[in-house]
Formats: sequence, structure tokens, C-alpha cells
Amino acid sequence: MALTPDDGRLYLAHENNVASVIDTVAQRVLATFPVAPAGLGSRRVAIRPDGKRAYFTIPNTSPGLAVLDIDAGSPTYHTVVANVPIPAGQGVAIMRDGRRAYVAHCSNMVSVVDIQANQATGTVTLPTAAGCEVATQP
Repeated sequence: MALTPDDGRLYLAHENNVASVIDTVAQRVLATFPVAPAGLGSRRVAIRPDGKRAYFTIPNTSPGLAVLDIDAGSPTYHTVVANVPIPAGQGVAIMRDGRRAYVAHCSNMVSVVDIQANQATGTVTLPTAAGCEVATQP
């Protein structure tokens, strides 16, 4: 789960193919919508620092990263606007400057994604298999 920068909405990835958004003030579910193909789940979510896009990892398939529009003023609000073709994703973290995301794959690999272009730009190979999570410091 991930909070928007204003702490007003909480996005949750479900084990099935949907995600939910919770209003943190009213403490209620605002919406539930698909972020992955039927039969596949979403695993983790991270939100861009400007609060306009959420990135959901999709395990067991490629593309492994779904990009959801979470800008309430956008005509594509709560719609997947891009899928980034990387191996099945698990953990995801976004740099504070909003330029790149890092996606862990429960292996010795981490994908680097340019989130302005929604394209993988590289892979970091680790010396041994690592965990399934990545994080950034606040």
C-alpha cells in the first residue's frame, strides 16, 4: 500500500487483479478497479512524488509494472495508462525526484524504469539472489 503525498488517499494492491483506494479522512473505500489482466494479481504499489501516477507490480507475468493514473483532474483517472515491459515485478520504489522507479524481481535482478517515458532503462545485477522488496528513504 502507498499514500498519496497529501496523505488523503491510500492505494492498495490486491492479490487478485484489482486495486482499491481509501479516503483516509472519511475512512472508506472510494473505488476498486482493475490494474492487471484477469487471473493475475498486483503485488506492491508506489506513488510518484507529484501524486499523479501509481505503479503496481504484477507478479508472474510480463509486463511486470502497470501505471495507473491517479490524478483526479485527468480524463483517464483510475485507468491503467501504460504497462512497462519488464520481468514479473514484486517490490517497487520511486526516487524522490520522480525520475526513476526500481523494481525487485525476487532474484538477483532489479529493473530500472524511466517513469516519465514508462520504459525500462536498465537492469542492476546483484551478486546473489536478493529479497523481493526495495525501498527509498524519506
